[in-house]
Amino acid sequence: EEIGIVEDDLEMFYIRWSKYDPHATQFIHFGQLSDFIASLDPPLGISKPNTVALVSFNLPISRGNKIHCLDILHALVKHVLGHVEETDNFKQLQEQMDVKFKKQFPTRKELEIVSSTRIWKRQEKAAKTIQNAWREYQRMKKEKERSNS
Repeated sequence: EEIGIVEDDLEMFYIRWSKYDPHATQFIHFGQLSDFIASLDPPLGISKPNTVALVSFNLPISRGNKIHCLDILHALVKHVLGHVEETDNFKQLQEQMDVKFKKQFPTRKELEIVSSTRIWKRQEKAAKTIQNAWREYQRMKKEKERSNS
């Protein structure tokens, strides 16, 4: 509690998680991440637009564009706490999170990590750059055709 996150915050996280992961797969689709994080109450929630925060978390993205529950929770806790050293309070909070997680999911499922939120952002930016260049090329090509007619 001294560090800003209480047991109720973790409980709220898992309650909201169950709405996004109704079959308890331990994963949500990357496309749901922004909505999920915006749905959380403070201190863990980050209202939209929250893309900058998601990218800064550098969350691992598994095959199928899936993100693991515990990776998200750990990133949010670090976000709330800032750059904390390995203090006793922080270690205690991590233990609480792990105990809570084990109650929800007795074993952690693993999928092959294929990307991260930072890599996704770079790829998205590259794709937009290519699309804009293509549109500009098409526009100039049409203008040239019109001027030659």
